[in-house]
Amino acid sequence: MIKLLQNVIPLLEKFLSAILPSLFDNWWQEGVINKLSYSQQDIIKRYQIQSLGDLDLAALLRVMDQN
Repeated sequence: MIKLLQNVIPLLEKFLSAILPSLFDNWWQEGVINKLSYSQQDIIKRYQIQSLGDLDLAALLRVMDQN
């Protein structure tokens, strides 16, 4: 099951990278950061994450669900 979930990460990242920029002018802030939980936002700030490829599966799933 873990292997299957790990295989989903790059596919989800690719999908979101293709869709989000067309939905928002400032897609990173509006479509990603603003959609994450406070703890996930804190992780982004603490580790200076600046791309979807650096997010974990939980964060990617939340971004997809909230958009």
